[in-house]
Parts: sequence; structure tokens; C-alpha cells
Amino acid sequence: MFNLLVMSGGWSGRRDDVPLGRVYIDAALGAQWRNGEHPNFDLMRGLPAVFSPEQSREEIDHQVARVGEITSTRVQGGTVVVEYRYDPDIPPIPLSELIALAPALGIQIPRRGFGPFEHSHWAIKDADLFKVLLTEWRQPVRQPTVFQLPAAQRSP
Repeated sequence: MFNLLVMSGGWSGRRDDVPLGRVYIDAALGAQWRNGEHPNFDLMRGLPAVFSPEQSREEIDHQVARVGEITSTRVQGGTVVVEYRYDPDIPPIPLSELIALAPALGIQIPRRGFGPFEHSHWAIKDADLFKVLLTEWRQPVRQPTVFQLPAAQRSP
């Protein structure tokens, strides 16, 4: 399981506010995911998270999502203040590639209307995030930045 957080304008990198009305808990997940009238943020903090901007058709080639963890949450009025950090070992995921992984991640993309990457919200998804990223995502090959490796020599 993992948290999917989608935010208009993207994420600041440390702390953001999510309207409580935009935190969606599927009833099929069970009562343990609710704490009275609010979601069970203590339980949700134990899950990895994907932080995605809302999809912009004009900018999708430049939009990226990040994987990380939620470090703190607190309800403040009608919002929940979310503090988080990105995992430095997982490179940014191009949004177009995250959308392509949606079926494997348990994210339903409707044929009509707004999809999950087109409106701000926070939802719990019932999929193994790391397994999907490891087995189905083609991560970019990282190149060293401090030194240069010689190009592979071709034999005649």
C-alpha cells in the first residue's frame, strides 16, 4: 500500500496543506483507516508516498513525481498540514511514466471526466509501490558527475 498525493502546482519539497475534503479513504480498506471523523493519519504515515503534480497537458513532458515519506501530519482547521521528505535514492519519475504505471499501481484512469492526476487529492492505493517501480519502471541510467568513464570500446 502507498499514499498517492496529487497537488495543483506541484509540491514545495518539505511542507504543504491538503484540504481535509480531498483526503479519500475507500471504505473497502476498512475502519482502521479512519480515526473518528478524520482519516487515520498515524497509520497513513507508515506508508510510502508518491508526491505528484496535477497533470498539465502543456507541461507533462517536464512534470515529475517524487517518492518519499510523510514525516508529520496535523489537522489545522479544514486542512491537514503534511510534512514530508523525498527519498534521495529514487530518482524523479516523469509524470507520463507514472501515468503509464497507473494500472500496476492500482490507479484507475477513467475514459471520461477527470482522472486521478487531474485534481488535487490524497488517496491510499492498495499496491506494492516499490515492487512496481523495481519490476516495471525503466529508471534512467545515472551517470557520474565527479568523473567521466571512458566509452565502451568496440572490438573490430
